[in-house]
Amino acid sequence: MPEVYGDPALLLPTVLPELIENSHRKKFEVTVVPNFRDMQLNPGWQLSAKVLNPRAPLKRCLSRIAASEFVVGSSLHGIIVAEALGVPARVIRSAVESDFKYNDYYQGTGRAGFSPAETVREAIAAGGEPPPVFHAESLLAAFPADLWLPARRDRLLSLGEPG
Repeated sequence: MPEVYGDPALLLPTVLPELIENSHRKKFEVTVVPNFRDMQLNPGWQLSAKVLNPRAPLKRCLSRIAASEFVVGSSLHGIIVAEALGVPARVIRSAVESDFKYNDYYQGTGRAGFSPAETVREAIAAGGEPPPVFHAESLLAAFPADLWLPARRDRLLSLGEPG
């Protein structure tokens, strides 16, 4: 079995190239993407225009992250999506999740050490982590490609969209 590291979300530019095209039109200076459990602990976040609800429809989440200049938060996949699209990102330490999954992601993408911020302000001041190092071709070869046939991809992307 070959050693292939990286989260499949890093393949977003391959399966959804329009996200890269849209990422050149930045509308948001900072987007905060909390882990959904962290968001439940801080109801005030729901009132901030900078906060992206991680349970929003998939297209809305992807578009917002692509249109951001910087992404911070405790949502690991919010960070991964940002990095996949070339958007600088920084993890904010989660109040409810262990650091294990964050460490796993950063180590699997060639970054043995990462520095989670404690607050949004601290994350903004620190700036983004170095970009991920991974081999897209190897990751794509290990990924079950039949999930991304155009009809299936379109159906998956429409999940959660209001009818």
